[in-house]
Amino acid sequence: MRPYWTIIKDSFAEALASRVLWIVFVVLTLILLAVAPLSITEQRASQISPFDIDLPKFISELNQSAQEEEDSPGKRVWEVTDGDFQQRIKNFANQEDRGKLSFREREKLLDGLNTILAQRELYREAAWQNTRLSRATKELLDRDPQKLSTQDIRVVNRLLMLDGFDSIRGNSDEEVHVHYLFWDVTGPLPFGKTLLQPAVDSLLAIILNYLVGTAAIFVSNLVTAPMIPHAFEAGAIDLLLSKPVTRSLLFLVKFFGGSVFILLNSTYLIVGIWLIFGMRLGMWNHSILWCIPILLFQFIVYYSVSAWAAVQWKSPIVSVVITFLFWLACFG
Repeated sequence: MRPYWTIIKDSFAEALASRVLWIVFVVLTLILLAVAPLSITEQRASQISPFDIDLPKFISELNQSAQEEEDSPGKRVWEVTDGDFQQRIKNFANQEDRGKLSFREREKLLDGLNTILAQRELYREAAWQNTRLSRATKELLDRDPQKLSTQDIRVVNRLLMLDGFDSIRGNSDEEVHVHYLFWDVTGPLPFGKTLLQPAVDSLLAIILNYLVGTAAIFVSNLVTAPMIPHAFEAGAIDLLLSKPVTRSLLFLVKFFGGSVFILLNSTYLIVGIWLIFGMRLGMWNHSILWCIPILLFQFIVYYSVSAWAAVQWKSPIVSVVITFLFWLACFG
């Protein structure tokens, strides 16, 4: 048994001596370190997103309220807006086809509307007295306004807008922020983490499919391709066969050594991704761990072809080429 264990250790030493392996290992480590600072925070929605509002209808509502004498949510919003925002509303209200607002125009209107949400003086009881307020709105209004944080003010003002305008509807009560270190990369995204996770899982599946399912397999074969040809070189095979080791078992031990080596490296990558997404993003997708045995199985299939070519031609280059041709035959 000891000679076989020595051969396995020799397989590891040969793989460790590969420059390609260390380059890939460094690249994978850098990728994990680059992704690690990502984080996600979830909080109550504090902005009106393009998905929350029917802008043409809102323009009509606000413009009509501005011309009325009695207090209303629209009248109050009009009073606290600046002249530039009011002029934009008037201009758009006079257009025959308000549905053709450009992206830039919509963006400016939304920016102006979200600026209003930060104003503590937006709420006036008389303006919303005929409006049915939601329970969440009432709970925030019952608190001391001076003790409300800036975030709370934005939340309650958004809820007041939802209650006061038919053209504004809240598709989500939560919003998420994607952070990288100390920077808010995306700003508020108009959905909760529950809706974000399927999108992240789909993106991760695509990345793993190409990074692990394709690139890692080829790199693994590049690293392990020399193991069997070198073992059966004239000088090496004579030395090994001088010990109580048969050719067939020597082949299997070398094959096993290469497979275990790739298993350890794939575990390093997959577990690293799993931990980052779980600890930093709060998305514990345990199905990611199934990539480890799947990757090992894929590698064994391709390594079998590589090992067969190595025995036939005793050349690492031929082994890699034959393996690539086999991949093309399967998926090309």
